[in-house]
Amino acid sequence: MYTVSLFFDEQTNHYFNQLIHKIEQKINVSYSIPVHLTLAASYKEIQVNPISSFEIEFVSICLLKGTICVIPVFDDLLYNVYKEIHSCCEEKNCHVFYQKGKYFPHVTLAKHLNAKQMRMAYQTIQNEFVPFKAKVIKMAISQTKPYQTIQEWNVER
Repeated sequence: MYTVSLFFDEQTNHYFNQLIHKIEQKINVSYSIPVHLTLAASYKEIQVNPISSFEIEFVSICLLKGTICVIPVFDDLLYNVYKEIHSCCEEKNCHVFYQKGKYFPHVTLAKHLNAKQMRMAYQTIQNEFVPFKAKVIKMAISQTKPYQTIQEWNVER
């Protein structure tokens, strides 16, 4: 699988990593993938042009099946960036979660959790999380399993 992901400024990474560390300490799990927001996932290699830096506003904690994450406002700016990147992928090659009409932007804090771990993870960070803005400073194409960066761009102005 190939992905196109956005990466954030140092302050944002520090904040997300603090939340991740608190979860890991509480439920004894490890999530070692760099903090990112994936825009596209394809079973075939992806070719894209870099975007310009912009801000994303993260507003809430979200629980998905076995996953705890933080979600942004899916505003016009983020939607347009998603559409631009997604246009470089053939729909038939896209992972189902990244197909048109099914995309749900998020930053994963922990995954593969059982129900008890989900409750504990949420309780651990529910009072820690506050909405905030994050600056996108890097974009990358990566390969999963094993994780490997294929190409990256610094997009900070």
